[in-house]
Amino acid sequence: ADIDDKDNHGIGIMTSIDYEKPMNNKGLQFQSNIKYELASQQFIFINPYRNAEFNRDWNLDQVKASDEHLGSVSLGLSANDKFQFKYGLDAFSRPGFFNGFKNELIGYWKKNGFNLEWNSSLLSARSSLLESQYLRPYLHAYKSFSSPKKWTLGAIFLQEKNEKRSSNSSLREDSFQFQQVDVYLENQDTSSLHHHINLTRRTDFLAASEDLELANSAWQFLYKGHWQKDKSSTVNWTFNYRNLEVEQAFAERQNSKETYLGRIEWNFKPMKGLLTGLSTYEIGSGQEAKTRFNYLEVEPGQGTFQWIDYNQDSIQQVNEFEIAVNRDQAQFVRFNLPTNEYILTNSVLFNQSLNINPRILLDDAKGIKKMISKLSTQSNFKINQKNMDSRPLWNPLALDLENESLINAAVLVRNVLFFQRANRKFNAYLGSNVIKNKINLDVGSQGSETNEQFLHYELRITEKLNHINELTKGIFSNRSNFFLLKNFDLAYWGLSPSLKFLVSQQINAELSYNLSESKNVYEGSDEKFEKNQLGISFNYQQKIDFSISGGFSYASVNFTGNQNGPVAFQMLDGLRRGKNYLWNLQLNKNIAKNLILSLNYEGRKTGLLNLVHLGDIQLKASF
Repeated sequence: ADIDDKDNHGIGIMTSIDYEKPMNNKGLQFQSNIKYELASQQFIFINPYRNAEFNRDWNLDQVKASDEHLGSVSLGLSANDKFQFKYGLDAFSRPGFFNGFKNELIGYWKKNGFNLEWNSSLLSARSSLLESQYLRPYLHAYKSFSSPKKWTLGAIFLQEKNEKRSSNSSLREDSFQFQQVDVYLENQDTSSLHHHINLTRRTDFLAASEDLELANSAWQFLYKGHWQKDKSSTVNWTFNYRNLEVEQAFAERQNSKETYLGRIEWNFKPMKGLLTGLSTYEIGSGQEAKTRFNYLEVEPGQGTFQWIDYNQDSIQQVNEFEIAVNRDQAQFVRFNLPTNEYILTNSVLFNQSLNINPRILLDDAKGIKKMISKLSTQSNFKINQKNMDSRPLWNPLALDLENESLINAAVLVRNVLFFQRANRKFNAYLGSNVIKNKINLDVGSQGSETNEQFLHYELRITEKLNHINELTKGIFSNRSNFFLLKNFDLAYWGLSPSLKFLVSQQINAELSYNLSESKNVYEGSDEKFEKNQLGISFNYQQKIDFSISGGFSYASVNFTGNQNGPVAFQMLDGLRRGKNYLWNLQLNKNIAKNLILSLNYEGRKTGLLNLVHLGDIQLKASF
């Protein structure tokens, strides 16, 4: 059909002429450039070829309303690597909609360790809706001292003044101006002990009536650096302090405040790597908008959450959304909706990881040392909290989960002992996890805690047969002061042995079994859960252009309690009381060099619920 064919073709043209001429035998050179670019209205590029800031540089909107013409002329002088001065004039036009001219001065000057760099522009533009003047001067001066530590002292001045006026000459609200001056002192970042100190003064002006008025001003201090004694130890740090003063006329938009952000990080691996670790300490303060969770319904399978009407009132409430177990039930996505209410916050974080690997030093040892060399450990400790307290947070260990000013908190303690880690014949590990989370929402607080112990091993029986087993035991607790039905303590344990078969180079299969029990030991509760699950899966791979995989499992579930409550949702994990059947099949086929066709099918029959079939077809293209 030839309907709408008139916009099927677009034209793009770019041409330029460069001219250079030596002016003397001392390196002085004259340079010039003329450039023209045409992009018709129908010319839509696949990969952006312009500067990412192009629209902002020209005060453009995103709509391409007509053909575009861009021309530029530049003239300059340069002398080796000591001096450069260039003037440029650019013109951009969308006939009938926009015309703009931009003047640019670019260059540098170097002498005896002193450097001066500049890059400034002035835009005058007019469109059918506005006139604008955009001034952007930038100047950087610095002096390098040839002392043993090679320090540099410098200063930077930059400004942006963007005045936009409507067709009636009134100043638009998106007009702005800021001025910033930086003074810094630093030594080379390749030094073993590096320092960078920076002091900044910034003033911001916003539109008020028919002029730009001072809105706020700020002092900012930055200190960062690193210390590397040798390859076994490196310390990095940064600290930033800011004092913001807001003018009275703009106090409704934001408040005057002092904020800080600091971080120190220590990487270490002494004794040739016998110990490796990372220590991190971070503090901060700031301002953020209060948020609330909202859920948006999407197509089945495109979301993350599902809605369960626990109180049977047909009204969606924030405490009735759960992470979906089955893909077809994932019909909602969650997003944070900021409010107009802002709060001052303080935060602190401490993270410590430590790994011990005796094999580094005892690889060739014998006897008891040989046995020790087969052991290794991995430990992690992390605590992170944020609150609304007016006092700074310095001590990360001073955590009070019942503190009403707490916004959120997270704690992780993990310890693992490995035996013959990554050994193909036999390897095992045992360990424990402690995980705590707490968050205060606009409707109340919610928190959880997990204490778990686990044992895992892998045994290679033959070249084609592997045995894997895992044992877990723990307790999972949840607390919610706005939805009491979500208060529970689940004591659980599970055993999951499996056999993996390598049938051939193209086919492998797995036979698995899971026995698990859990009980709600929260006061006044009686929910109990028992599961016996047997499964089989396979995978067939034909070279690289075709594969098929699938699986089937049967689970017998005994459950005591209300199957439609939040506790049951957590315990059953998508299953139902009685007999449960789950199966899936996936086929992938390369139909072309860069095209893959995928067919996916899932089915389930859980308890007395209806049979569910779910299938989809996907075509993936790679470029």
